[in-house]
Amino acid sequence: VSPAAAAVARTLINVTSPVKLAAEDGVVEVRLRDAYDNLIRSDRVSSIAVKLVPNGDAPAITADGGAARVSYAGNGLHLLRYNIPTAESYTVLLSVDTIPVPVSDTFVILPGPAVAATSTAQGIGLQ
Repeated sequence: VSPAAAAVARTLINVTSPVKLAAEDGVVEVRLRDAYDNLIRSDRVSSIAVKLVPNGDAPAITADGGAARVSYAGNGLHLLRYNIPTAESYTVLLSVDTIPVPVSDTFVILPGPAVAATSTAQGIGLQ
């Protein structure tokens, strides 16, 4: 028996590391289930749309192969991999077959270490 169509209300989203440094790789696990709670064990990458929405002024990120991309790892597990250079708190929003998933998860990108070549210092007595 094969699972039925994906039921967005049963979709599972899991941010594997809720805190990352800027430009550090992160992963969100996505598992699609049907209305009967059966895990859908097939590649549904083309059915999954992703938007990473920041809490601040940074623009939203979509999974277009740039800073975020979706892949199928097998055995019902889809992976959203991201590498974001802007420090911010992000909410993961998904849709499956254009239907929004009613659950979400969040992660935080912290500033990375200072880089001397691109850093400046200001203050009294600095030369």
